[in-house]
Amino acid sequence: MIYTPGRWLEGELSEQESDEILQFSNLLYDAVLKTQDMEERFRLAELQLMKYMNSMMHLLYRIKMQECGLHINDGKVFDKDEKEVDIMGMTMDFLFYALTEKGLSELSKGIEAIRQPQKSPIAPLGSVPNGDSLNWMYKVITASKGGRVVTGNPRNRHEKVTTYKKGDALRFVRENKQTGSSVIVEIDQADKYLSKTSKTFTKVLLFTLQKMTDQHFPLEVGFHLQELVSLGMYSTTSNAARAVKDFFAQQKLTTLSGVVKKGKRTVKEEGGVLFYHYKLDNGYVTLSVNENFNMEFIANYFTVFPRFAYALSNNAFSLVRYIFFLARQNTQSIKESGTFRISLDAVRDNLGLPSIAEVKNRKYRQYIIEPIEKAIEEIESALQNVPEAEGCKFTITPYTEDTGNIAKWLEGYLEIGLNGEFAETFVRIATKAETERDQRERLKQKELARIAARAEAKAAAETD
Repeated sequence: MIYTPGRWLEGELSEQESDEILQFSNLLYDAVLKTQDMEERFRLAELQLMKYMNSMMHLLYRIKMQECGLHINDGKVFDKDEKEVDIMGMTMDFLFYALTEKGLSELSKGIEAIRQPQKSPIAPLGSVPNGDSLNWMYKVITASKGGRVVTGNPRNRHEKVTTYKKGDALRFVRENKQTGSSVIVEIDQADKYLSKTSKTFTKVLLFTLQKMTDQHFPLEVGFHLQELVSLGMYSTTSNAARAVKDFFAQQKLTTLSGVVKKGKRTVKEEGGVLFYHYKLDNGYVTLSVNENFNMEFIANYFTVFPRFAYALSNNAFSLVRYIFFLARQNTQSIKESGTFRISLDAVRDNLGLPSIAEVKNRKYRQYIIEPIEKAIEEIESALQNVPEAEGCKFTITPYTEDTGNIAKWLEGYLEIGLNGEFAETFVRIATKAETERDQRERLKQKELARIAARAEAKAAAETD
């Protein structure tokens, strides 16, 4: 069996193969960085290449493993006779091969393959970036429509929400006093877009981010319009094309900036859009990623999202999205008890439903209770009847007092249950995406640090 670029890029390798090869490539990569004599030649000069280099090297390392019958055991590399391999010698051999005419040709093909958007559909249960910054953007778009503007939840004493008007733009600022995070969503031509904004925007955005994750964060994200139809988001490719075009136009006027906390680290984004160019060619969409945007700002961590949810109504879709946003923050509770809770008032807030004060003529059941109940019923029906939902079983159990007192009703909660195999799958998929992202980031930072040190040493030598 040969590890061809197509087979790898289309995700046909087993999880065990992928994990072992990732370990092997990282061991070799570290050895490369210790090889001072080869550093300059291996660097290939352009920092732009760093966006592809790790994936490209994985590709060639896989071929090398195939040829030599290598495998990993306790962080060491062994050959088919169970003899430990000299990793530095292997690296030097590999580098000299990679820098030959044939090797460089393979590198070029690997780079070109990695640059191309992948065309495989998203998995039934796939990874997607997650965090406070993205959740705030979803909330702003979902709640700010028809002249209504998102507001803070008075029950959340740690949150402060402020809205500013700046010419034709609206700036939505959410500050978390507990963590020190501050996220700003600014929408230009806000009156035009928020007067007609539908929650479909969040569906297309989440779908695009899921494709981006599946494609290992390329510079260009690609997908067929037919995939949106197959997911049940739109009835025809013409409708899908219009929706994607509208999505791109609005996101190009929507900037995201601020400061978020990731553990003890602070992650900053000065302000930018996610995608700067859109192309539709024969039913195939290509979105060009803004390479200057700090993707870690929107990908504090990863969660999973089930493919069947794209076909749900907007409220049901938003509830599934919010459930899995919170599930990632409650992995310890899921591991221990298989459950976690979401307050009904938080559900109302994140679905963009009006507050008690905003409902006229006391029509609370019509505008608050029924939309939440219908969303839960729709999700439960899909979990029971949709074949694609077979592998992602979770439960939603409401606990509340139906006394006719809306304030009392909103004090209730939903108990979300993720048990057994699905809970294990959820944690494994989410943490695997984070581990791979962190590994790529560490390799990138190592290389950037060496470039900076080399430049500094060169500058110092020139001044002596």
